Amino acid sequence: MRILLITYNFLQFYNPSSIQARRFFLELAKNGHHITVLTNKEKNTIEFQHKNIEVIEIFSIKKKFGFKLASILRFRELNFMPDWDLFFWNPFVWIKLRLKININEFDVVHTIASPFSTHLIPLYFVKRLNTLFVAQFYDPWVDNSYINLRFNFFKKLNLRLEKIVAEKADSIIHTNSIIVDKWEKRYGVNTMIKNLIIPLCMENNIVNKVKSISLSEKNSKIIISHVGSIYGKRNLNTLIKALQFIFDTQKNILNDLTINLVGTIEASELKKLKVLKFKEIFNLTGNVSHEESLIFMSQASWLLLLEEEGEEGLFFPSKLTDYLAVCKPIMGIIPKNCVSRVILSENGHHSFDHGEVENIANFIISLSKRNDMEINNKISKLEVKNVVSIYENSIEKLMYNKKII
Repeated sequence: MRILLITYNFLQFYNPSSIQARRFFLELAKNGHHITVLTNKEKNTIEFQHKNIEVIEIFSIKKKFGFKLASILRFRELNFMPDWDLFFWNPFVWIKLRLKININEFDVVHTIASPFSTHLIPLYFVKRLNTLFVAQFYDPWVDNSYINLRFNFFKKLNLRLEKIVAEKADSIIHTNSIIVDKWEKRYGVNTMIKNLIIPLCMENNIVNKVKSISLSEKNSKIIISHVGSIYGKRNLNTLIKALQFIFDTQKNILNDLTINLVGTIEASELKKLKVLKFKEIFNLTGNVSHEESLIFMSQASWLLLLEEEGEEGLFFPSKLTDYLAVCKPIMGIIPKNCVSRVILSENGHHSFDHGEVENIANFIISLSKRNDMEINNKISKLEVKNVVSIYENSIEKLMYNKKII
């Protein structure tokens, strides 16, 4: 099978979408499929080579220009039309497709979002009947809680663009059933047969990779590690309130606690930490490589999963696959209705709503007495070989149906 993959993120070190895309399509290439990748050209990227994967880097205009313009005009909606890549990267991809690459030479044209405008690229080309268009969403589009649009024009524009993709794509891939339910209510029977759930995946050998990590000498302190960016609705508010409760009631508990925050932290969140009387318990590392993040996870006593505040969460956090692989107990501060809660529950971990401040505080107080150190996760369905097999079977069925038609 020949696949044309169009994805803005593929070669970056730290980007979760990039890591997931490489992991998934490397497995497809291992199975003998030939893949051509059109991706954004950046300065600092990994060196990548595979006999079945051709990577073509395509120039883009840096988005800082667009963000600066939106800031000057005080019109943040300009950042979500659906995104600046519609103007700053997509045109260069269209030129490459017009002059150098024939979409009809491929069996599958596969696009990944975000950025969401990536899904619009194939719509400008007439494809032959037997070429499939597959649109994969790592994050929700119209339902994205991190995009706050004030004006109906932009809300309707994004809804219209999403609907076009829903109608034109042969298959729509989402990461979980919660977002699929929303799509089926919004677009009806026509998209129900197109929707496919493919979770984010873990490397086949990641458990062995984790086992090979040399651990430091046992630390007398309890180490809680959170890996990933902290910004917007995925913030430290609930955790800080819980720690403040402990500080006010059993201050000595915090002497035996270290919290690693691994990854980018928004400036407003850093300000919150600086004024805390117990700020010394936090260890801020900044961005690290994927391999280094596994070390932080492996050396932790507990792993912390932070997700957005609210009743419902539509995201599948990519860090969760790595969390499960290191077989450490996980404490989730997450929405009441989300895929993470289902996965944590299935595997014997612990979840709290953002409103359960006192319960979270009491749980942290009890950590030294808990015996959750050995976790037997049921993770086979998240291993990339099994996730890829779902995709391959789906594509085979679509191709067969196309031939019948």
